[in-house]
Amino acid sequence: MADRLSSDLTGENLRVTHTTVWSDLESLESGWNSILWANPDLTPFSSKEWLSSWWSAFGNDRPLLALAFHSNDRLLGLAPFYFDTRSRFGINHPKVLRLVGGGTYDSDDLCPILRPDAQGTCLELLLQELAQRKDWDVCSLETLPMHSRVGALLPKMLDQRGWPYRTTFPSNWCLTLPATWEQYIAQLAPDFRPLLTRYPKRLESRYTCTLSRCESEEDLLRYLPILFDLHQRRWTGVGHPGAFSSQERRHFYRRIASALLSRGWLDFWVLRLNQVPVALQFCCRYNDSVYLLQEGFDPAYSKDRVGYALRAKVLRHYIEAGMKRYDFMGGSDPYKEKFGAELGSYLTISFAKPRSFGSLYMFAKDAKQKSRRWLRERLPEHWTNRIRAWESSSRGKPQV
Repeated sequence: MADRLSSDLTGENLRVTHTTVWSDLESLESGWNSILWANPDLTPFSSKEWLSSWWSAFGNDRPLLALAFHSNDRLLGLAPFYFDTRSRFGINHPKVLRLVGGGTYDSDDLCPILRPDAQGTCLELLLQELAQRKDWDVCSLETLPMHSRVGALLPKMLDQRGWPYRTTFPSNWCLTLPATWEQYIAQLAPDFRPLLTRYPKRLESRYTCTLSRCESEEDLLRYLPILFDLHQRRWTGVGHPGAFSSQERRHFYRRIASALLSRGWLDFWVLRLNQVPVALQFCCRYNDSVYLLQEGFDPAYSKDRVGYALRAKVLRHYIEAGMKRYDFMGGSDPYKEKFGAELGSYLTISFAKPRSFGSLYMFAKDAKQKSRRWLRERLPEHWTNRIRAWESSSRGKPQV
């Protein structure tokens, strides 16, 4: 990694190193893991396992710029960026610095990987580094945890420097799990409860139902192709491309499944009826939280409500195991509210240097967003729904 000295902010030998080679980052695994465990704002989406798997799948045509912040021989933090230089209709967009994991809608809760006691120092070093570089237009920190320290500090630092920035608040849904299954069922709407109580019992009266969790590489080899197939059948049947139409995403899920399994973070559930897999749910379990990543069910069993039966069994397992959160992740899907999830948001901060091409681009994007909002307030609802669906499919956003 190449070194660049920085001004002395805390009386210690502070420096920034940067690399364009992913293996240089992996060599910092020990310090990376210690930061992950020390910072409560960080999630498994900031782990080496997650980001290395993502980079293996999606990083081939993306130039890397990974920054590491040091104090003497101590690693203070990492900011693994890549350059998003996509063009559309032959028009070059600005060079956007995104955190590795961002831009494909596969990762949420992304954040620079910083020690809790050094976040202000690392952000100062980051902005100093970017001020000297001429190879970027916009830096976008996407889906920061809403109450993260980075989200609180960075806008103040940008204001102090006079750097333009914009904030957006992508939505997410999260279910806070109560102490008992009975308490959970009681908080649901009366007309929805039977889907998680009566229908699963009726299913068990008609079939031999078994729920299992993948525990080995052999399990992954057997059930990942089934997840891909069932997910695709569900979405292509209603005219959508489906998340796993992308070969890169299939590669990513093969890599991340093995990586999470090795760390004990994988919860990949399979519901069988008469030994036939009919519904699967791919989750990451980290500390006291569970993150729902993907799921699929056999459309041939839709009348049996197998998707609801699987979620009911999984939720009951997590409640009885003492888990605190079942995170549905990003998206505005209203069905999540029926399960008791509450609507929240992430924080995305995009910024540029003043009087730059990037600042003009952000100004134009703000104007475009305001015009879209004006239209949505005045168009009929069925038209705004069609516009949202088209935007999601055109961005390649995977359906869960």
